[in-house]
Amino acid sequence: MRYRCPLLSAVFATFAAWMLLSCGPGSPLTPRSGGRPYEVTVVGDSDGLVAGMLSVPVEGLPQEEPCFDVTAIDRSHYGATARLSRHIVVLTADSSRYTRTQLRYARDTYATPQTIVYLNTPSVRQLRADASRVAPRLRGLLSRSERATAIAQLRRSHHQRAEQAVAETFGIHLLVPPALGRLCRGDHFLWLSDDVPEGMSGLCFYTIPLGMDVIAGRDSVMRRNLRGESPGMYVRTVDGSCHRRTVPARGSRATVVRGLWEMTGDAMGGPFVLHATTDSATRVTLVCEALLYAPSVMKRDKLRLLEASLYTIKRNKQTDYGRK
Repeated sequence: MRYRCPLLSAVFATFAAWMLLSCGPGSPLTPRSGGRPYEVTVVGDSDGLVAGMLSVPVEGLPQEEPCFDVTAIDRSHYGATARLSRHIVVLTADSSRYTRTQLRYARDTYATPQTIVYLNTPSVRQLRADASRVAPRLRGLLSRSERATAIAQLRRSHHQRAEQAVAETFGIHLLVPPALGRLCRGDHFLWLSDDVPEGMSGLCFYTIPLGMDVIAGRDSVMRRNLRGESPGMYVRTVDGSCHRRTVPARGSRATVVRGLWEMTGDAMGGPFVLHATTDSATRVTLVCEALLYAPSVMKRDKLRLLEASLYTIKRNKQTDYGRK
């Protein structure tokens, strides 16, 4: 004979309802998403058009690497496991529902962190016609999502001593990756790096005169401060390797440059990305830069993780940018 306790049944029913409500989007009980950084699951892309948008080469790397690693599946395989991917793009081509190509997205629907992009279009033909407009928006949306995840990781673990050195020297505040514990000071110059045998990751901060070309200024600063073992060895920018653009930067504008560096007189080299902001009051341009030396390995993810630090920079309204 089975006995039933009304009180316990009510408790279990309440607990089950609470579990269902708590497992909603973005809740603490939402499972962790799967997949590696910059990996995207694309659903319904039978023509490979979306995969092509996401697989264009990253600017400023010494070897060709795609912006994203794409896993393509059809709708019949878009089940419980696939829905836990960290980034998903769902393509729907239906002229009865859509009159133009449009993007919308949702955060943390089935897992955390997660971004699902819904790419809706009347037809694949129309999407192909709109690709030049849609592709940059799609890549930008997913890149910002990955950057937000990297910044959240930095908030949990960062190097406070290195951050204090940057704040004292340049009057700016940022989150520094915990591995960058080596400090080197120079002429209005601060260099933070790790100490690993297989390569080097670093952030550097310096100023150049207002109005000076940022690459010419970079080469001048690097030649004085980042030298090799002999007098003829120094860091310089590889000619013709740079890509520039301007982006918003906390109420002002910043110049972003991606390119390659090399050690003159040595075989060392790798990619860099810098953010330069000007201040007419102090008559200087502040440059914050991420550099990477990682021979024989892929460099996209490592450099982007370093660059995430540059997006956490906050500066004092009045600062003397390294003129102390």
